[in-house]
Amino acid sequence: MSPSLGSDDRPRSSLTEYVYNSLCRALLRGDYPPGHSLPSEGELAAQFDVSKVVIRAALQQLAALGVVEIRQGRACLVKRLSPRPLEYFFSFALMETDNGLVEAVQLRRGLETYIAERAAQHIKMSELVQLRQALKTMEKARANPEAFVEADIAFHMALVDASDNRLLMFLMHALKGTIRETIRMLHAKGVTPDRSATIARHAAIVEAIGSGDPAAARQAMSDHFDASEAKTLAMRPNGKPALEPERIIEMLERGGEELAKND
Repeated sequence: MSPSLGSDDRPRSSLTEYVYNSLCRALLRGDYPPGHSLPSEGELAAQFDVSKVVIRAALQQLAALGVVEIRQGRACLVKRLSPRPLEYFFSFALMETDNGLVEAVQLRRGLETYIAERAAQHIKMSELVQLRQALKTMEKARANPEAFVEADIAFHMALVDASDNRLLMFLMHALKGTIRETIRMLHAKGVTPDRSATIARHAAIVEAIGSGDPAAARQAMSDHFDASEAKTLAMRPNGKPALEPERIIEMLERGGEELAKND
């Protein structure tokens, strides 16, 4: 379906923004579902009465948003939404504050206490088995810092998968690089790692969720973040641990590798 192109709809800003916004609306309406192609550049240029240069610029903006794939010599392919652009957003946001890690832990607290509450209400038996397996993996990785971090992340991803809320899942996966960094920093050299206590807090979360008690699950997760936030605040004398740009870049590169494996 072609976007509406009445003369009154002509842009006040740039033609590129007009085409971009019109295509966004068309995608949101479902005119071009994921897996399907957009019209060719020539067809779009005719529909919008603009040059192909304008069309290409608008398509590049859509590609940067992660909703289309530009293919050489072929029409653009509409993609399923990826958390990758949002991951970049959070990473840049972290660089703009000298209190990044503390704020990241606080953000996670707000999200994950609610996720734990929902999981207690909606978790399926297969998901509970997966969550318990993630806890066992943490226990086995106790002596291996890097493996322990990855097991910890897997636990929290398994938890959000049990929340029965696709937007929460999407948001948490977009935050995965940030989550990895906060967990890594909490178990880094210079911070006394108490992995037994960490495992015990995760076990309390599993127990509350397994018993189907939303209030207990929320409290168990809140208790976990009480400890995490206290550790983060203690990491620097001024109480403001920051993420260095090099760490942000590493987070993004690692996140890109993981998303590529899942494509």
